[in-house]
Amino acid sequence: MITVATYPGSFTEDVCRILDCFDADLLPISTLKEVYHTPYDAVLLLGGEDISNSLYLSNTGEPIGERDGIEVTLLHKALKDRLPVLGICRGCQLINVVMNGTLHEDLPTHRYVYHTVRYTKAFRQLSKIQLPDLTNSYHHQGIKKLGIGLLPFAYADSLIEGIIGSKIMGVQWHPELLVSSNQQWLDLFAWFLGNYRHKAKAVRSLVIPNYKYAYEEYDEFLWRSLIDKEVKPKVTRRWEIERR
Repeated sequence: MITVATYPGSFTEDVCRILDCFDADLLPISTLKEVYHTPYDAVLLLGGEDISNSLYLSNTGEPIGERDGIEVTLLHKALKDRLPVLGICRGCQLINVVMNGTLHEDLPTHRYVYHTVRYTKAFRQLSKIQLPDLTNSYHHQGIKKLGIGLLPFAYADSLIEGIIGSKIMGVQWHPELLVSSNQQWLDLFAWFLGNYRHKAKAVRSLVIPNYKYAYEEYDEFLWRSLIDKEVKPKVTRRWEIERR
């Protein structure tokens, strides 16, 4: 049984049902004591309320909330212990902020809509994960400056919607709500859990070096190939999508 630590957030029950398919158990973490003294194998950062802007802007005076403090500590411990991390929506933003990135504070056109994302050529070519293009969107904040040691792998127009690092992945959408309509989204959870028994094809993680937390060996050839092939996609406007 794989134990996945999380601070309870949006759509926790939907995530639990998916993890059950992979013989994984969701472990709620709500105190710093539990972060340090409870055993777990992976960390899942769920969606929810806005992250305190004190984490990525200076002199705001906004206090850091309890959830922010616990999840930041949980993420630091996961990075130190080399545990797999998946960030969903707010969780994706938190990963970016902890890695010294910043956020757009208000993106009203991205809230409560469905849209397509475009994956980078490098991700398509080097990853074994094949994810659908149509995603949902519940967020009104998003990645502005990319964090250290992270690479973008998905865009909605010019906005980064997917990030990947060493044993880390973050997506700005909610895949737990998309699985019922397209089971290909299970590939993302299979990557996260490293569990191949429930998928017909193997799903491997991209091994990418993490400059801030350089805790593990990585495949130099794969890394260089990813850098060489990385091409930011052209902006696709909404009307162009509707014409296809």
